[in-house]
Amino acid sequence: MTMTTGTRSGCCGGCADTPVGATGRGGVLERPRYFPRQLITPDDLTAEADYFRERLRRHNRFLHGWGVVSGALVCVIPEDPAKPEAGNRKWTVRVQPGYLLTPPGDEVWIGTAQDVTLRGGVVSAADGTTDPWCVEVFDDDPEGPLHVAVRYEQFQVRPVLAQPGGCGCGSQQCEYSRYQDGFVLGVLSGCDDVEDPAGRAGNPPYDPAAPGPWVVLAEVTLAPDGTVEKIDNCVCRRILEPGTWRRCDGTDQDWPPEEKAEEKPKAAAPPRRRRAPTT
Repeated sequence: MTMTTGTRSGCCGGCADTPVGATGRGGVLERPRYFPRQLITPDDLTAEADYFRERLRRHNRFLHGWGVVSGALVCVIPEDPAKPEAGNRKWTVRVQPGYLLTPPGDEVWIGTAQDVTLRGGVVSAADGTTDPWCVEVFDDDPEGPLHVAVRYEQFQVRPVLAQPGGCGCGSQQCEYSRYQDGFVLGVLSGCDDVEDPAGRAGNPPYDPAAPGPWVVLAEVTLAPDGTVEKIDNCVCRRILEPGTWRRCDGTDQDWPPEEKAEEKPKAAAPPRRRRAPTT
């Protein structure tokens, strides 16, 4: 039996240039193939997870598109809910819970209401983490309407003590053991999404490049003192309608088949009586 070593079959037949990760040559997705007595590294396990993540992104983007599926409305924040005359909080709006898909295909789930500051385009992370050594940099005079937007972000969480290597000398380090899905809320100066879905016709073109990570939720107009004058949740918001559902009214495959009632013929209307002429 003769074994031929080709560019894709042997251990030394051209595999040295194979990239590590879910995306192989030409952008084609690849996943690890496990076999007995294989030395598995963290890169192999990560590549398998990345494979399914990239497939889900591609499925969401090309089949479903991107936009807000439900919720995620932007609203004002009362200074004191018990006193309506106190007015609304300045320089700040609130994003309500919702679900959406981003242009790259990531899903964003906003589980709780989030407050967003509108000065200086400062972003706020989903888990509320901020730098304790820095303060927010504010712009007291933003020009034009602002756009509250959201994008996907993953965070490293759950640190654990890592096993020491070598002789075990030196300080013991910790490694994060989980990735947590999250999001980042930001303030953009403009809205570039001007595409009209009603104007599409013919065969759709293939566009592999995503338009960006942000999904605009609302356009906010501020007064010079920071008072929220107007919130428009429609002007730049892209709505992504999910597949709907309905009740089943029965099909031809039901058993036993339903008998259709025969329609009875309608009775003829009685003839009209003519009145005798009066003299």
